[in-house]
Amino acid sequence: MIPARLSSFLQRRRWVRLGVPAACVLLAGLAFHLRMLFDDSFIAYRYAANVANGRGFVFNPGERVEGYTCFLWVVLLAGAVRAGLDVVLASHVLGGLAALGTVLLTARLGTLVAGGESAWLASAATLPLAAHPAFALWVASGMETALFTFLVTLSVLLYVRSPGSAWSGLALAAATMTRPEAGLWVAAFGLDQIWLGRRGRWRWLASWALVFGPYYLWRLAYFGYPLPNTFYAKVGGGAQAIAQGLAYLAVFLGNGGGALLGGLAAVGIARDRGRRLLWSALVGLAAASVVWVGGDVFPLHRFLVPVLPVLATLAMLGAARVWEALGPRRRAPALVFMAALAMVLYARQLALARQFSVASTRLCQVARGVAGYLARHTSRDDPIAAMGVGALAFYSDRPVIDMLGLTDIHIAHRSVPMGAGLRGHEKYDAAYVLSRRPAFIVLPSHDALTAFVRWASGPVTARDFPGLPALDDMQADPDFRAHYVPAEFGAFRRRDHRPELGEGR
Repeated sequence: MIPARLSSFLQRRRWVRLGVPAACVLLAGLAFHLRMLFDDSFIAYRYAANVANGRGFVFNPGERVEGYTCFLWVVLLAGAVRAGLDVVLASHVLGGLAALGTVLLTARLGTLVAGGESAWLASAATLPLAAHPAFALWVASGMETALFTFLVTLSVLLYVRSPGSAWSGLALAAATMTRPEAGLWVAAFGLDQIWLGRRGRWRWLASWALVFGPYYLWRLAYFGYPLPNTFYAKVGGGAQAIAQGLAYLAVFLGNGGGALLGGLAAVGIARDRGRRLLWSALVGLAAASVVWVGGDVFPLHRFLVPVLPVLATLAMLGAARVWEALGPRRRAPALVFMAALAMVLYARQLALARQFSVASTRLCQVARGVAGYLARHTSRDDPIAAMGVGALAFYSDRPVIDMLGLTDIHIAHRSVPMGAGLRGHEKYDAAYVLSRRPAFIVLPSHDALTAFVRWASGPVTARDFPGLPALDDMQADPDFRAHYVPAEFGAFRRRDHRPELGEGR
């Protein structure tokens, strides 16, 4: 499939074989540079700690709310807690191992897609993946993104190696138990099997259903809702949300280098005729899903990272075709132009990733300090209300009411206008929060939020920052003004709460 002269040219050079090890070293260095504490990761840590301590899959003891979308990740972290390991460190180590595994899988996938004689292409495909700042950032976040990317890449590799095999279905089942977006891969495999017709084999679907089916029935019985609570808290808004999703996708295609990768990948898809529908379905469904949910509130393309290994593989296949088609005189200028463009885009993304990493870590460190203050001034059963509940709940070990609804059923299922605000930050119900009589309510000011957004994501994002309805709703509520007084660290204390009776941790 690869031009013979180009393949022979590269195969003769031993340095080509160093591509995969070099990619692993590069990824490890970038991930270490971008390592961060991320508040949403602490939600999974809190669930994992409760599972390990026998409280069940709960954020607050006694409240069955599926405030996570990463069951398998929570289970793995719970095992780390039970083993006496630091869950934060364990999440970063597991994420790093999964990411390095993804690099190796991408190399193998490149070999299968390009043909056995093109080991150089497998090496080349790993470099744009390992060097991508978005991949390195979310690997270093403590989130399940790295594990999910590893599992969906493994399922694709097994499917390409043996279409319809049961092993690809098992890998896909594990991926679906890690992130529900793996359903997109299920759909892509199904479309490919339908296209194959009589040649199609469905053992992969049977093995997927055999594992995922019982798990889904258990979670439905345990939590009571067909979808995770976070879906109800985040998704909605119709045309406005779709517009936000299109803007999110546009940023990936532009500053994220997606147009360069995608353009080359399109050439690769055109050349890989036997799997053209599979690749088109995977890429197309991933893009459509991001648009439909309205994108993500966080920068650096988190929702598109899982498709990067496939994009990188197909892009290198496309680059080989472009190289051959250009002819000897135009190859060098084209190579220099594409390499320079990629370096500029990646350098800008790396700077943004580092900026976000520092800001996110600082936010979690501040939340840990606030959590210590609240723990010293409350008893273990005193509820606290807040926005951004991950680190605060994990370090305070107190019941925490999530004012944005990610871990609260009532707020997540409340009908409010959506689509114009920050994704995942649009739900609110001050009257409900006040009815639960939290001892403290943590409320940052709008100016403080805007300053943080400016620091974390830049002045343009801060200029367009719409604020948080949950904050405005609470500040406007007369019962809040009547029954809560300012305390320290942006917290407000209930007037009749006596902090000196707090038990501390």
